[in-house]
Amino acid sequence: MTAEGQSFALDQSVDVSELMGEISGTIQWGDGTSAPAAIASKPSAGPLRARVDYTLDTSGFFQANERKLLLQTVLDSILARFNDTLAAIQPAAGDSWEARFKNPSTGADTSRSNLTIAANEVVVFVGARTLGAENAVGSRGGFSVSSSRQSFVDAVRGRGQAGALATPQTDVGPWGGAIAFDASKSWYFGSSLSGITSSQIDFVSVAAHEFLHVLGFGTTASFDNKIVNSRFTGTLAIQVYGSSVPMADGDHFGNSIAYEGRRPLMAPSISSGERLMSTRLDLAAMDDIGWELISPVARITGSKVFGDNGAYSASVSLQGSIGTKAIAVPISIINVVPTFEPRGNATGTVGVPLILNRIGRFSDPGFGSPLSSPPTSETFTYRIQWGDGASNNGSATIESVGNGVNPTRGYFDGVHTYSSSGTYTVTLIVTDDDGGSSQQQFQIAVAPSPALTLTIDKSTFSEAGGSGVAVLTISRPASLSGTEVLVQLTSSDTSEATLPATAILAAGVTSTTVGVTAVDDPLFDGSQTVEFSASAVNFQTGRLNVTVTDYQPIALVPENTELNEDDPNHQSTRVTISIRSPAPVGGARVALSATPNGVLSFPTSVLIPAGLQQTDIVISTIDDVLPQRLRTVRLDASGTNLISRSIAFNVTDSDPFRWTNPTRIMDVNNDDSIDPLDVLVIINEINRSGPRALDPASDIAPPFYDTNPDGFIDPLDVLVVINTINAR
Repeated sequence: MTAEGQSFALDQSVDVSELMGEISGTIQWGDGTSAPAAIASKPSAGPLRARVDYTLDTSGFFQANERKLLLQTVLDSILARFNDTLAAIQPAAGDSWEARFKNPSTGADTSRSNLTIAANEVVVFVGARTLGAENAVGSRGGFSVSSSRQSFVDAVRGRGQAGALATPQTDVGPWGGAIAFDASKSWYFGSSLSGITSSQIDFVSVAAHEFLHVLGFGTTASFDNKIVNSRFTGTLAIQVYGSSVPMADGDHFGNSIAYEGRRPLMAPSISSGERLMSTRLDLAAMDDIGWELISPVARITGSKVFGDNGAYSASVSLQGSIGTKAIAVPISIINVVPTFEPRGNATGTVGVPLILNRIGRFSDPGFGSPLSSPPTSETFTYRIQWGDGASNNGSATIESVGNGVNPTRGYFDGVHTYSSSGTYTVTLIVTDDDGGSSQQQFQIAVAPSPALTLTIDKSTFSEAGGSGVAVLTISRPASLSGTEVLVQLTSSDTSEATLPATAILAAGVTSTTVGVTAVDDPLFDGSQTVEFSASAVNFQTGRLNVTVTDYQPIALVPENTELNEDDPNHQSTRVTISIRSPAPVGGARVALSATPNGVLSFPTSVLIPAGLQQTDIVISTIDDVLPQRLRTVRLDASGTNLISRSIAFNVTDSDPFRWTNPTRIMDVNNDDSIDPLDVLVIINEINRSGPRALDPASDIAPPFYDTNPDGFIDPLDVLVVINTINAR
């Protein structure tokens, strides 16, 4: 253990697999000072180099020279990690070979005949096209070869790597291949990741990933031979990872794989805003398939004299031409750690910044040495681990400096926004300037983010309603109305109903309204359910279902509405029943009814065939041989998803009033007077034969029973005569 005032010697071996090119470093000693790191030794560079062919870059993706320089740096930096010697491919007279690959700009099968490739050279054809979900596609090149010289054939097949010619293959010796980049993606071409946005794809990561495919990762027999039960079983990879490595597919490590806390370069996907560099695990797999890996270890040295006791959290930050790496170097100096004061739990809401003033309060018995030269004082740093993977670092505030009796007291604040609800265990860490630290945990209960609420004045409306058919109200809790919120509005079926694209909840306002527009389509599609949704940052999406009814009115067009029971020319008429849209599969069924019933004859239902808009029916009068006065009959038409319609028919009757006195209607017994005897005649007949329709054959007048000419004898005829007598 090193004491204060002594020189502390740092001598650290660091895996620099993720760094490309020249390496430099800085040592942060943990007391606020830093010094350049001495790189005592670093990995040597292998003899291999890349030859990038841009002749197929017809879209000009690599027109900018800086893109070419960046790609060359990435490919050469990867090849520099290997100490293989690749034989040249130099066709002579009688030699013939063809390099085969996918044209990176079109995806079509492409070839180059008798390509000359220098020793230790790997050729890569590059270009860009639209690839869909993939950021890029890298593939190892194929070939065909014909020669009387076996040495030439072997050079094409294995580039001098005996294992590449063995059965089974234990090595790789590619001539090269092709990499196609997606021209439609938003790319970031910086060597440093500091300028990347969350929507950009890192070119360095993708280029390195695809180049390892070109070199055989997932694309060679020597790789496939080491896949057992969906796990990579290369010896060095097992040694590095601790077990066989799970695979996502035949070409990539499993998506959840991590090495030293980082995703490997050969993970199945690279997200926007993310940079993946090669890890020791990626390079171990390349070694396992035959590449001769140069040990990716650098030796970092430095020295420092500490003037105060404590446990210093030093770190070494390494920077390559591309890529960075930081490693922690704990340095122990005798020290007393600070102590947290008790604190309680807290609550928060998803999406709302949680501000915790004095989240951590602590004390430390140290207070510096004012008589030393130079004088020292106590300073503290903190780290807040929020329990959701996020953390904050900073310097604590000294509230009061101790004096040997009272401890030094300090505090720090915390601000964090949670993206998911739940109970989180928060860890607070305070570290003094000597590296001594302590921690405290408490819980924060995070409630779900508030939801936008949707209400509407009409939950059902017709597609014919047009603009403003309904009013949609978007609301938020009053407690969250302090700021303006942009709300995105969507309709699940814009062929039925639409909304404005956005709405504004102004500051201080809890709700706003927008108009709903019904869309009248030409389809016979019945009622449709449409979901309206409203979404905004820091709010749960509000949803509401409405029903849009189909607008399909029935039209009834008769040839004639004036009918007569006895006139052959007016006993029936044709009626056209139509709808505005072609009937759906199965047709449209229209139900028919009449009021009053029994006057007209017609089908009770009719089918408009699928694809048609109308059909005809015939309506006929029913001749009951009874004398009838003018009757108005209403014909009603209705159906599922149809708007009902009605028409009226006037029906007359030419039957004679046989049982009504033609000269004095109330004179039942035809004695030229109207008196109670007429009433008695009707009553006696009803008592004898009951109320009934009068029969022209058996009921011969007189007597004239039918005093209310309707062709029936019933109590109403009695009442009519009585009322006439009483009215005198």
